[in-house]
Amino acid sequence: MASYRTNGVPPKPEAKRRRRNKPASYGAAANGAHPLVQDMWNTVQHSCEAAFYSETDWERLRLELWFANHTMASGRPSDQAWAAIQHGLNELLLSPAGKRRGGSS
Repeated sequence: MASYRTNGVPPKPEAKRRRRNKPASYGAAANGAHPLVQDMWNTVQHSCEAAFYSETDWERLRLELWFANHTMASGRPSDQAWAAIQHGLNELLLSPAGKRRGGSS
């Protein structure tokens, strides 16, 4: 059996290693949102409907705009993806109106 020379302790498994340097990017969050999606987020926050949005509506908006951002970043959105985005945004506009008609907030 051959004897191999080692330089200290053996390296840790990949799962137990810690990065000492910081990554250049943290993924999509570091790249920022598409300008149209960012404008939509800012506009909705200052709209008259914003007063009637519940926490669930805000999370739904975040999800819809995440999907819109992902679709816009893909280069050329398909007709089906665009229809899904429009449907989701229309539902967000109808949600507060339905709540006002129903008398709940």
